[in-house]
Amino acid sequence: TKNHLQQSMNQQPQQHQQQPQTPQQQQQYLNHSSNGNQSPLHISASSQPPSSPLSSPLPSPTPFSRPNIINSSQQQIPIGMQQQQQQQPIMQQQQQQQNQVSTPQPILDTIYKLLSEQEQTLVQMIHEQSILLNRLPPTLDENSVQLLKNLSQKQITLSNQMNTEMSALDATKKGMILEPTDLAKLFALKQDLQIQFKQLSLLHNEIQAILNPQHASTKPNVALVLKSQPFPVVISKGKQLGENQLVVLILTGARSNFHINGPVKATMICDSQPTTKNNPTTPLEMDSQPIYPATLTAHFPLKFLAGTRKCSVNLKFGVNIRDMDNTTTTVESDASNPFVVITNECQWEGSAGVLLKKDAFDGQLEITWPQFINTLQRHFLIATKQDPVRPKRPLSAFDFKYIQTHFFGNRTIIHQQDFDKFWSWFGKSMQTLRYQRHISTLWQEGIIYGYMGRQEVNDALQNQDPGTFIIRFSERNPGQFGIAYIGVEMPPRIKHYLVQPNDTAAAKKTFPDFLSEHSQFVNLLQWTKDQNGNPRFLKSHKDSALGSFAPKKLQPTPIGGYEPLSS
Repeated sequence: TKNHLQQSMNQQPQQHQQQPQTPQQQQQYLNHSSNGNQSPLHISASSQPPSSPLSSPLPSPTPFSRPNIINSSQQQIPIGMQQQQQQQPIMQQQQQQQNQVSTPQPILDTIYKLLSEQEQTLVQMIHEQSILLNRLPPTLDENSVQLLKNLSQKQITLSNQMNTEMSALDATKKGMILEPTDLAKLFALKQDLQIQFKQLSLLHNEIQAILNPQHASTKPNVALVLKSQPFPVVISKGKQLGENQLVVLILTGARSNFHINGPVKATMICDSQPTTKNNPTTPLEMDSQPIYPATLTAHFPLKFLAGTRKCSVNLKFGVNIRDMDNTTTTVESDASNPFVVITNECQWEGSAGVLLKKDAFDGQLEITWPQFINTLQRHFLIATKQDPVRPKRPLSAFDFKYIQTHFFGNRTIIHQQDFDKFWSWFGKSMQTLRYQRHISTLWQEGIIYGYMGRQEVNDALQNQDPGTFIIRFSERNPGQFGIAYIGVEMPPRIKHYLVQPNDTAAAKKTFPDFLSEHSQFVNLLQWTKDQNGNPRFLKSHKDSALGSFAPKKLQPTPIGGYEPLSS
């Protein structure tokens, strides 16, 4: 349908205009369009987004600053290396600025406004087209042809505008590191825009079938689209989706001259082939659902019954449509976003890496740094089971800088060949965050500071009291924690302890238990944020920080003739 629409668009004489290349230029054009100046760009529905926006200046970020330490009385204590940091080379400051989070709010707000207007336009267009088609004479006269062409031209204009909006969203994702809230908005807008474009394509196909019957498709003018989906995600075998997580919508043209013949059927696809061809086991349960007539939607609370062997798969949906000639045709949806079904938690790291790489690069050999980080942030929030719109602790600009420095040589273009080395370390830390008891909560509470180099840790602990400690991920032992602390020996010195698997190997012994029972660890430097959102160290006693994780001590039952020791 998109190619047919584009062929009609290419037949229209239009003045060539330069395509906006950056989010700022996209915003200028979108403002122009939202003010009623409908002079659309000529961008095909299948065209690639603008070239890398990194060649243009990004919004000027605020300078980086090392976190201060705040004690429990909120008095700031400077860290020892601040003076050296103020003398950083200009190049290092520029590298830090690359990881600052940008705010694309004007672009997103403008596109949201345009989407709302387009929704109303589509409703009006469906009504207008329905009336026009019902009044057409058996043989088209000149007036009818002109009315059809006028409506077709409106659709082409609207199609161009939608493509410009999609290009603006893609340029924003590739050119700006986004806050999680903005990232969620961007993906929601993109999905709504894709549905609008599909609806517009159906309307346009309907008119073209009348104007050019010799080129008309014999298939019903119907489309199946995914209204909502939880993918990309790693799913455990046996898990069942919620009622509204996966919803399929039927779209039609202005005339609904067909009947839905049976339910909508979901099929799992691997490399464009149904998985049942290689696996006789039925991989899905609840995979056949009826259409609700009032909303033309089908809800799929799918249950996944088999693993996919660490391979990413997709879902496609199909429904049989019977036209007025009693000819039955199967209408299929586009593929869903990818996902992997695992049978054991030890498969999670490899499967999550497959999904992240596929989602980030999407068949490209290299992508921009913001595009990689935005995709990583999205997958990180899913892995740590946080609210994607208002997460408690997403990855920060400091985490981005750490990743860029340690794994990508501060490059702004990321190559596929560099991904595996990065994931072999980072994936293990995400596995720990996801599956080890309490660890995700400890991260979100800031008790685990996380991604820090040894020198940064040493800088933070300078001039601190004995027993002060920081928890981070070990750089040389992926997935394990390193605890840096000030020893009690004189003179005091910084020590580093690698938490061993057997330190928390007991059935009911957790990482907080380990921290509580070792007297070497007294005052924790905890990650927190100030009023401006900048990260800070909050210095607090470990008993206070770990209070909610401490096991409840059971009082022994008194034995006759004896009294328990008082606390």
